[in-house]
Amino acid sequence: IELVCGLLLIVGLFTPWAIYLLCLDLIIVSAGFSYAKTMWDTNHVMFRLMLLIFLLLVPETHYCISLDTLLGIGAD
Repeated sequence: IELVCGLLLIVGLFTPWAIYLLCLDLIIVSAGFSYAKTMWDTNHVMFRLMLLIFLLLVPETHYCISLDTLLGIGAD
């Protein structure tokens, strides 16, 4: 999931869906690792989470160089 969604983010195709899938993947992986061993050191999760939250907060009108914009996917 991470590889495919990462590639989708790089080319700018289905960007919102890729971000939501990455957030869901991050939550599941963090919960799984915490279940196996208590995880108090969240440095590896925090930077990814901050980047995904930033990408979620950026309006879609700022995706000027993306396949979503060029193909008109997701345009109202």
